[in-house]
Amino acid sequence: MKKILLTIALFVLPLITFAQARVNFTEQQIKQEFRNKNIKTDYTKDGVKYLYTGDENVYTFYYINNEGICYSCMMVPQTRGILNWLVEDYNGKYVIVSDTEWKYYSENGIMYITLTEVEDRPVFLYYTIDNKEKNQNNNRTNQY
Repeated sequence: MKKILLTIALFVLPLITFAQARVNFTEQQIKQEFRNKNIKTDYTKDGVKYLYTGDENVYTFYYINNEGICYSCMMVPQTRGILNWLVEDYNGKYVIVSDTEWKYYSENGIMYITLTEVEDRPVFLYYTIDNKEKNQNNNRTNQY
């Protein structure tokens, strides 16, 4: 049993480190953190800048706004096993909204995580953060 857990840990630990959303991080912070993962820069058809990197476990895309801040992230698990592991992990860590949605409350706002399955396309997880509530709370505090 210990060998099985150790084997799983050795497989999953690099995935945990690698496959993390970096919403609200700067472009430079993301590039610095993943400098050994051959991170690349590209643009969508409508001109949105994104960084991407991947391996045999997960492909990750970080969408960057004009201020150089990551405003959303998309992770594409390469196997159902990795997807299942991520879903189980999220079910234990975050507020479950539905079978395919989670919320993570942090000091930076609420991170929304959505699992999306579209026919003839890979399954992916989409991460975005809502700063509105935080900004409203700051505005209320600043008014007094």
